[in-house]
Amino acid sequence: MRELCSAIALPLVMILLLAPAGCFRGQEASAGPDGPGAAGQAPAGPVPDVAALRPPFLVYETTGRRVMTDALGNDSESRLAQRIYASDKGLRTETLSPASGARPSAPAPVGILRLDRKLMWQINAADGTYAEVTFAEAAESVRGVRELLARRLREERLPPEKRRAYEVVLGQRQPRIEVRADPQTVEILGRKCRHISYLEDGELRIEEWAAEGLLIPCDMSEIRALTGDFSPGLLKELRRRQSFALKARIIGRLPGSGIPRLSEFEVTRLELPEKLDPGLFEVPAGCRLTRPAARAE
Repeated sequence: MRELCSAIALPLVMILLLAPAGCFRGQEASAGPDGPGAAGQAPAGPVPDVAALRPPFLVYETTGRRVMTDALGNDSESRLAQRIYASDKGLRTETLSPASGARPSAPAPVGILRLDRKLMWQINAADGTYAEVTFAEAAESVRGVRELLARRLREERLPPEKRRAYEVVLGQRQPRIEVRADPQTVEILGRKCRHISYLEDGELRIEEWAAEGLLIPCDMSEIRALTGDFSPGLLKELRRRQSFALKARIIGRLPGSGIPRLSEFEVTRLELPEKLDPGLFEVPAGCRLTRPAARAE
């Protein structure tokens, strides 16, 4: 299981860090166990109903950073620039600059997410190989993380805030979801963007600057659910979003599980091509499939 987790970590992190989709249309309101606009939380103001364009393809470049926390609580930060190709089939991510600590001479792996086939590929051009992980295998590795958290919850004396976080991850409690939208827009890359904040029990989980009237071609809700890092209420709000984020910050809740504790990115270039080579979303001819080696007991 540990080998499988390491095999999916890079492509999954790349997808989550760099696959934004923005705010939803209509009336924004807090949501939680008591329903939208429940007592104790004021609903956010209305957002103008902007006709949204879902182009067949998007190509965009980003700069960003992510902070990972290992099992011992140690943080490490990496910065990188990437190019992402999006279609209704999924995403392709290419690294334009190496992550901190990586060898500059080593070709960076390419990540391909195929939503239509429910799998992910990581292509290593350096040795002509690729790794394949299905959504079912990714879900199994998340279950392993949940089992570990459940054991810690039963056996350890955890601080109250960590215990609450574990209970949310394990589905034992549902946090109160609140969505806040700034009434004024800001301009990024010549597009009007609205600052949206998503909170769980009053704590910020996601903030983004979402371009009005622009959608990502593919639905990322299933892959977000696979990570186990988002509560059902937050996932519901994310599925309602109707635009494309040009800047975002995501605060993770599962340190040591391959999910960043903090992810930040900003889109620096955006194109809406009429066509893309279908081969961008396929494994190159001649690549050999590799599988994680079984761990010796």
